Amino acid sequence: MRLIPMLAIVASLTLLGGCFDRDNDDHATQNSDQSKSSVQMQNTDKPAPQPAPDPEPMPREENR
Repeated sequence: MRLIPMLAIVASLTLLGGCFDRDNDDHATQNSDQSKSSVQMQNTDKPAPQPAPDPEPMPREENR
């Protein structure tokens, strides 16, 4: 009755648990770059750019 769905859930959780196995954690550090990350410096000598001017409004034609 409920045995088959229970077995399916246990089997899927067992298979999913293999994806998150943390027993051997040094394989991730072997492939990673151990050098320091570089930080891109901003040039503060230049002034901030001026914003674009607002667009001119469209002329309204009054039909009276």
